[in-house]
Amino acid sequence: MGKESFLKSKRFAYIALIMALLGIAIKLTVVFTFDNHLIKEFPELINGWNYFGFFTVLTNFMVDLWLILLAISIFISSDALNGFLTRPFLQGFITVMIFTVGFIYCFIMFWFDIVYSASLWWGNLANFWNHAIVPTIIVLLYFRTTDGKKLSMKNVALWMVYPLAYLIFSMIRGNKVGWYPYPFLEAGWEIYAELDINPTLGIAICIAFLFFFILGAGTLAMRIHNKRITRK
Repeated sequence: MGKESFLKSKRFAYIALIMALLGIAIKLTVVFTFDNHLIKEFPELINGWNYFGFFTVLTNFMVDLWLILLAISIFISSDALNGFLTRPFLQGFITVMIFTVGFIYCFIMFWFDIVYSASLWWGNLANFWNHAIVPTIIVLLYFRTTDGKKLSMKNVALWMVYPLAYLIFSMIRGNKVGWYPYPFLEAGWEIYAELDINPTLGIAICIAFLFFFILGAGTLAMRIHNKRITRK
């Protein structure tokens, strides 16, 4: 079975649908767990609904929606919808964002994250699903795209709107409610004090790092795609 036939097959549609629904179920279960159990063990967390304030969760929900629509396009035999969803611009955007989620967490944020107790094993499973399994699968799917349209730096620049909007929203909301989804966005993060770094400068450095990391990942994704289609 070729690349194109597999991505448009009913088998793939079922896999995509199951994966998306499982991901949604895991995330909603974590929200319930946070609200009813986790706050007692970790009172510094405000409530389970803050779970939706994480870039990881929002991006995973975006992936879930994309997979559901992709499955629907196959089930109803809609070439137009399938073609839209597998456009290099859209699939590249989703791939770069979820790759960022996986890479940043596994190599950086993991060391600052909470490892839940055995009674709250679901939280650890959700972390593994959102930060490792989903990013790996979506990145692998990117190498099976068949659309021959080239990407440009203009496309990559447009991809940057989402993370920038997220950071601006998180900073504004965090200032109002007193809760930030990631410690590096908070002026009171103990790492800044330990390193004797001005919090404003520290936040600016972290945001700049994320900006250039995502820009670099987007540029790499663009070059990989363009090189693949040139070889065909």
